[in-house]
Amino acid sequence: MSAPTYESGISAQMTSAMDEYRRMRVEGVSQADAVRGLEYVLRQVIPQTSHGPRCRRCDDTHWEHVACQGSPSASCGRVRPHDEHEVVRRCVCWELQAAARQATRETDQIEAMAQRRRRR
Repeated sequence: MSAPTYESGISAQMTSAMDEYRRMRVEGVSQADAVRGLEYVLRQVIPQTSHGPRCRRCDDTHWEHVACQGSPSASCGRVRPHDEHEVVRRCVCWELQAAARQATRETDQIEAMAQRRRRR
C-alpha cells in the first residue's frame, strides 16, 4: 500500500479550484466574482463539522463586520463627523486565541528552561 500523495483528496480539489480562479481572472472575471466562486467551491470541498462555528460574531473568519451609524454615535472610532458605513475589524476571538498562543509559547519556554536545569 503506497502513501497518499500531496495531490490527493482535498489538496487536489483545492489546487484545481485555485487553477480555475486564476483562469477566470485571466479571462476578465472581476476579483470579487472570482473570489465568490472560489469560496463556493472550497465550502463544498472542505468537510463541514457537525458543530458549526465557534464564534458567532465572525463565523470563525476572525473578521467582524460592524455597521457604524455615523456621527455622533460612531462605533468605528472616527472622531470627525461622517455618514453610516460598514467597518471590518479583527474579531475579539482572534485576540483571545493570540493570547492563548502566547501563553502556550511562554509555558513551553519555561518548561524548556526547567529541563535544561535538570540536566545539569
